[in-house]
Amino acid sequence: MRRWLLICAALCGTVIAFAQPGKNFTETMDSLFYNMDKTPVTTGILYDRVFPFARLNFFNDGVSDTSSYRHFTQGYDELYRAAYNNSGMTTPGTVESNIAQNRSSGIVPLGLINYNLNYIDTLAIDNNLLSAKISKNCNCFF
Repeated sequence: MRRWLLICAALCGTVIAFAQPGKNFTETMDSLFYNMDKTPVTTGILYDRVFPFARLNFFNDGVSDTSSYRHFTQGYDELYRAAYNNSGMTTPGTVESNIAQNRSSGIVPLGLINYNLNYIDTLAIDNNLLSAKISKNCNCFF
């Protein structure tokens, strides 16, 4: 766990240090992952492209499988933004509108998010599956 936190801190520090003005987190991560082979991303969703506020990769690890409205909408927004092709997905704004419309009609909305996603193994650098190159011309992982 400590190693994962160190990797995250280093990665976030790299993202912040080399972020270009006008780029959001996903665009910055995409530029870092530009040279990375994406064939192992079989789901089309690389969770590392977004900052994981909802921590979806740990969500069902415990005994609870119940989420709150805020967690649900944050998690869906992260999945939507992490998808390389989200054209078949409902936009997060539409999801929130549908929930609000149902609630105002007296309907109790229930939601289920059932997506598979990929994320980079925390030991990828240690196991030589991923390497980082930070130089004047290239800030990237491959």
